[in-house]
Amino acid sequence: MNLTKVAVLCGGQSAEHEVSIRSAKTVVAALNPKHHEVQVIYINQKGQWFWWEKESFLAAEVDQLKASPLDQELSLLLGDAQYNWMSCKTQQRFASDVIFPLVHGTHGEDGDLQGLFEMANKPYVGAGVLSSAVCMDKVITKQLTYDAGILTCRWLVAYSDDSRDEIAAKIKESFGYPCFVKPSRLGSSVGINKVKAEEDLQKALDFAFQYDDKLIIEENITGREIEVAVLGNTNPKASWPGELQVHYEFYSYEAKYLDPNGATIINHADLSPAVGAEIQAIALQVYKAVECSGMARVDFFLSPENKVYFNEINTIPGFTSISMYPKMWETSGLPIDQLLDELIRLAVERYEQRRSLSHQFQSESL
Repeated sequence: MNLTKVAVLCGGQSAEHEVSIRSAKTVVAALNPKHHEVQVIYINQKGQWFWWEKESFLAAEVDQLKASPLDQELSLLLGDAQYNWMSCKTQQRFASDVIFPLVHGTHGEDGDLQGLFEMANKPYVGAGVLSSAVCMDKVITKQLTYDAGILTCRWLVAYSDDSRDEIAAKIKESFGYPCFVKPSRLGSSVGINKVKAEEDLQKALDFAFQYDDKLIIEENITGREIEVAVLGNTNPKASWPGELQVHYEFYSYEAKYLDPNGATIINHADLSPAVGAEIQAIALQVYKAVECSGMARVDFFLSPENKVYFNEINTIPGFTSISMYPKMWETSGLPIDQLLDELIRLAVERYEQRRSLSHQFQSESL
């Protein structure tokens, strides 16, 4: 049986660089060697692309990856159906069958890489260009899901050139404190603060504006933090919900990745059948509203009255040792090697479906 050549991309230029590497190490180790030949492509923080041999990548520390030798540097070839990659030093070319991007954040899950893969004419795992861009922007996501009739918290938009006094006045008028100040286009809780009083707002705004010139400011919802893993293209399915019991003010970057006791992860949330099914249905509604494909993790708040509030969607969910997306599927009966097989199959399915469409003008009348 021919092995599928899977290029796993990681690293990138965002604040989530190291999280991406952790996700990629999990995926590279879990891809079934009876089905796939793994190619590791590492993108450093300057935007250079490097090839790494599988075992060397798994053994390498982050600092070793950052010091990738120049003779491993690669270029992505666009529009070449036979080859995808070329060595910058030797001009040698090689091909991938499927690209598996695990580059979180800016220039990774915001549609930038996905556009390159479309131009390279190769199948890739996860959402397409439009959906990636939409879901990366929390403001646009909120607007689309709100228009689709999905319950969410109240929110405001703030830009870097807005008057700080006007922002404070809007918060006071709309929902008050506590509230959350977030970069609109970033993940892994980078740049986020919970603001308990107006005197703390200026500092939170200044911090968040270091990462994005557009912020989303959201009302605080008291309730349980629930997550759902979604898998599929036109007919997606949802895992049973999981739950995060956070031991910080909120699920911050430190709580996620630095403190092993930052949160308790429950892969199978204790919910009634009716509430669990409702959350699954809303997760699928969100997924379709933003035209997702491949995979996504959809996050919610569940109030004490069992009201379900959509929070956000992540089109390249983490695959680290503590990430809930693969864990929820494993609890639902789909171990990670089979999950990865399915994600690769879905990538090829979408690619072939898109290729079947005519992109040439047909002069004949309908």
